[in-house]
Amino acid sequence: MKTELGKRQDTEQQLKERASLLEQQLGIIKASSGQLDEASKKDLEKQLNHYVKEIDRCIAVLSE
Repeated sequence: MKTELGKRQDTEQQLKERASLLEQQLGIIKASSGQLDEASKKDLEKQLNHYVKEIDRCIAVLSE
């Protein structure tokens, strides 16, 4: 019973990760084709800013 639950939880996590990846790919496709509305542009800009901040933190840690 526990192994089945564990397998289902693993499957659920994999599906969530796959859905997230597909959402990111869809956003990239929309951005590259110029089909973004104003709200989507703001969301994309927010996500890009988040990535830049994360990269900056990584660089800071590596340079210590």
